[in-house]
Amino acid sequence: MIDQPGTGRIRAPSTTSAPGTSRPRQATAGTNMAATKAPLTIDDLVKVTNLTKSDLEQLQRKFQQLAPVHDKVDRSHFRDLLCDKFGIDDSLLMDRIFRCFDVDADNYISFDEFAKGMSIFLKGKFDARMKFCFRIYDLNGDRYISKEEMFQLLKNCLVKGAEEDEDGVKDLVDLVLKKLDEDRDGRVSEADYLGAVAKENLLLEAFGQCLPLIKDVEAFLSDNGLADFVRGGTADAESPRRPGSSQYLLGGGGGAAGGGAVGSAARNGSSRSKSRVLVP
Repeated sequence: MIDQPGTGRIRAPSTTSAPGTSRPRQATAGTNMAATKAPLTIDDLVKVTNLTKSDLEQLQRKFQQLAPVHDKVDRSHFRDLLCDKFGIDDSLLMDRIFRCFDVDADNYISFDEFAKGMSIFLKGKFDARMKFCFRIYDLNGDRYISKEEMFQLLKNCLVKGAEEDEDGVKDLVDLVLKKLDEDRDGRVSEADYLGAVAKENLLLEAFGQCLPLIKDVEAFLSDNGLADFVRGGTADAESPRRPGSSQYLLGGGGGAAGGGAVGSAARNGSSRSKSRVLVP
């Protein structure tokens, strides 16, 4: 409209809404995109996991048995699954496994996350399992396993007794660090860990159990009617006895693990293994 007679100036239209009316709100870029993202279909998951369509359909039924809330499983039910089906009962490691499955960090596990996590947990290639274990042990997510983290993990998986047990754990930390710290900088990087474990599979779960035994995998898969998980390639030549590693006991017999040096350190102290990390 004309602002004033004779001026020729045009007044911009008013942005004030008339009483009782509301202006449409402009969409904000990126608003709640994650919240509206559709879950992957079974066919989609077949393409991005090691699982077949039949595997995923059966796994979906097991997921429903965990009583998901709003199609997601909470920490408590997931911990029950780890303990009851896979014998993983270390509270710290159960929490770390949950966090690795919970990719979007919303404190729940969706079926997409469950399927992708179980693909590695049950049927992963050895290199994928190495990276998975490293993430479990990297407690603060800085891509290194520090001596403090090693101490916390090893102390947590040993039977607590007298106060001098801590000295035995410190000895274990020093021994494990020598085996894993390839660049000798006093901490274990992902490259250090992958390199050392590739040379000696027994070191895969050096700081506690975070992968299931073959017998537990077979029992779990049998419960679900899942076929060909282990026999279809899980127990490959790189990991001859189990999905996680061969026995991965640091104190085990000959080989690059040191002929029982770590297990011996545990015995010389007053600590006794309550996990599969050390040979009693």
